[in-house]
Amino acid sequence: MPDITSQLSAIRRERLNSLADWDLARQIRDLMDVAKMRAAETDPANIRAIDELYTQLRDEELNSMKKNPSRYSRQHIDDFISEGIFTYDELEAEGLMSDESRRMLQINPDFLPDVGEFQKNSSDAFDAPEGLDVYFFGMPTCGKTSLLMGIAASNGQGYTLDMRANGGPYAAALRQYAHAGRMPGRTLGRFMTIINGMVNSESDNGSTKTYPVNLIEMSGEDFALRIAETKETSIANMGTGVTNLMRNPNHKVIFIIVDASRPMVKVSFLDREIDEDGEISKNVRSRYISQLDILDKFVALIANPDNQEIMNRVDAIHFVVTKSDTMGNAGDRDSKAWELVNTQYLSVVEQLKNYCRQTKRINRSTDYEPQVYTYSLGRFFLGDVFEYDNGDTLKIVDAIRDTVVGRKYKWRSFVNNMRLLL
Repeated sequence: MPDITSQLSAIRRERLNSLADWDLARQIRDLMDVAKMRAAETDPANIRAIDELYTQLRDEELNSMKKNPSRYSRQHIDDFISEGIFTYDELEAEGLMSDESRRMLQINPDFLPDVGEFQKNSSDAFDAPEGLDVYFFGMPTCGKTSLLMGIAASNGQGYTLDMRANGGPYAAALRQYAHAGRMPGRTLGRFMTIINGMVNSESDNGSTKTYPVNLIEMSGEDFALRIAETKETSIANMGTGVTNLMRNPNHKVIFIIVDASRPMVKVSFLDREIDEDGEISKNVRSRYISQLDILDKFVALIANPDNQEIMNRVDAIHFVVTKSDTMGNAGDRDSKAWELVNTQYLSVVEQLKNYCRQTKRINRSTDYEPQVYTYSLGRFFLGDVFEYDNGDTLKIVDAIRDTVVGRKYKWRSFVNNMRLLL
């Protein structure tokens, strides 16, 4: 006959474990854990409290989805659906999915190219042909690659990219992702890509002129960490192994990327370790760094007297607020982006303005004021898929065009004035 005392002890332990799990669930507030507990709970005394927490967390998750749907991967959505927390029809009714986005979710990412194969190791030697060099600087995961995706996808809309040059295959791969409405996975490591292109501009007599540009993307992990630790003093090291490129005779424009979705960014990087036997192992490590801190120190590098040999060839420096789809209605984004930059990053803006005025050259056409541009690939849905819209892309291209055409115009006017004097 079973020992009644043992049975009661087992029941007591089970209830204590259940209470411990419940206390932990209330502290962690994880919707998936609470949903599983809710499905397994049989005690009517607990069901009501669990239901209340579940409903609250579910509403909070839904609001979070609406604010930033791109943060939710396909795996997130599959887990929510399989646990019965949400249904496809409900998410579509909330405007978080569409028939097209559901179709995009079914595209096997293995059928899309691996962009990492086209990103050159930044220890290689680099050079850029004559033209305007366009640099995108920002925190890791801030949206530099998505900006290039948009430019690649709108190739031919007033500019052309050279798909045969070194960066051409990379641009073609990014274009495939943009047209598929999917984001490529992150690539850890040190890489650099130069995409060559031409921007078009109509002259006063109606003819079309073209101007060469080089779009330059670099991995930001190493540089951002060195800046955060105040170990970097040279802007030439913005991309590891890219010193000669930064010091080439080409004129340059720098776009400082501001991630609208988060002030603190988790930086993942490859850390090399050598054991006692000389074996090298690579481990992925992470740390959080402040976007304000990095941008403040980056602008300080720009103004550093030791970096003026490079900065003497910079014609413009502007801000691009990426992931602007998280900032509400499209009609409000420009004003919200300006407010974001001029409040949360005011120290960066003022430092940059003062420097530009001192140069009497950088941003001269805008009265030495850095401009603020918004950027988004389009409308994002759950699963990190999107419907591409090139509106923001073409604004960035126009800013590049204004810089290169304005510089050519100023040079031509200078030559004509000299001829008149002679």
